[in-house]
Amino acid sequence: MEELIGSYVQEYQHYIALAFALILMIGSIRNWNWLCDPIGKPDYLWLTRKLLRLIFFILGLILLVCEISLILI
Repeated sequence: MEELIGSYVQEYQHYIALAFALILMIGSIRNWNWLCDPIGKPDYLWLTRKLLRLIFFILGLILLVCEISLILI
């Protein structure tokens, strides 16, 4: 069973990363609580929810561009 899952993940790793990038971008746009709401007291006062949303969107965009370029190569 573990070999089956491992081979599946290895074969479709680019598509899994694309899905993760899209989840990051959609979650930051739609302001999902589980993605953008830090639990507990924030360590840095300047790390606001809007800044976290921007960071997650940029990271998702970078991951999306990298994975698309790897798929096309």
